[in-house]
Amino acid sequence: VSYIAPYLALRGVAVTRKPYLVATVGEALQVTMELEGPGTSWCRMIELVDRVPCADEEERSPSLYVPRLDRALTTHYSVAVNWRGLHTLGPLQLRSSYPLGVKRVTRLVDNSEARVLVYPSPFRISRIELSRAATQYTQGAFLSPRKGGCDEFTSLREFRHGDSPRHIHWAKSSQGREFQVKEYESQQTNVVSIVLDRSSAHNAGEGRFSTFEYQVTIAVSIARFCVDNGIPVALYAGRESVAIPECNESQYQNIAESLALVTLEQNGDDTTSYRDYAQSVIAERPQGCWVLFASDDSDELDTLNYHAFLSQVLIIEFDTHSFRFPLSRPGAGSATSTADYSIRRNDDLEKVFSR
Repeated sequence: VSYIAPYLALRGVAVTRKPYLVATVGEALQVTMELEGPGTSWCRMIELVDRVPCADEEERSPSLYVPRLDRALTTHYSVAVNWRGLHTLGPLQLRSSYPLGVKRVTRLVDNSEARVLVYPSPFRISRIELSRAATQYTQGAFLSPRKGGCDEFTSLREFRHGDSPRHIHWAKSSQGREFQVKEYESQQTNVVSIVLDRSSAHNAGEGRFSTFEYQVTIAVSIARFCVDNGIPVALYAGRESVAIPECNESQYQNIAESLALVTLEQNGDDTTSYRDYAQSVIAERPQGCWVLFASDDSDELDTLNYHAFLSQVLIIEFDTHSFRFPLSRPGAGSATSTADYSIRRNDDLEKVFSR
């Protein structure tokens, strides 16, 4: 009986679940399954085992125990997912060692795989400053340092030949010998475009602690900030690009999905360098703000800095030494970085972007 009963316990048992699920890195994925049995008294001591490749290694085989299965039963499990991307759950396994545990029988459930799309998790950004242009984004507006506009008062200076008399501050001028002129910053709506570096040659570190994964996290966080603050945003990431700038929740979902699916290009697949790719997309639309990524050990940083004089550019640089050797001291060049933000492994990105 101990050898035959496990086969009878699994006979006629069917399992169904949703074929497509969505989750976010760091959150719990809840998987609901419906079991149906023939209703016999043999359906006991059933174990249901799944395969979740996007969870940590010790949690990739979650299991459920069903002491007795009648006609139908709905059950679920939850597991934290930590790997973005499109993953396949399953196939499901049914196990039983009813009644004495002498013999265990395992059976795969047909057509039990499911797909789960895991989005990258954004961190909170309160503001984004472009130090090179002395610029700050706030509430969907872009403050340009060009003088002579009529939107935002900035400072006073002495009158120079060619200044408009309309900009003279008469109250201040009456207190001294020189005329005082008001300066303004012109305010205009703008676009933020993020250019992802997918070159495997520039990637440092492994797994979630790689510069490429940090890029993805930063990109989705900037997209979240832009949409929340009324700023049109676009993403350039090769075939996963969302190149038409928009400002709505649907745009954020499109960018988040693209960033969930984007992968590194192998060296043999690289048709153009990141420098050339960034230059080509900026040439198509030189206006707006461009978010570029660089490595401190790459010679492309000087070229990317050059774009700062052509358009508004925010450069995020990675200390590759900290990613390759996480237990070592900071690299020698990290203190002399000319980038807007310098990122090291294990940095609290929310704090870095709030400085």
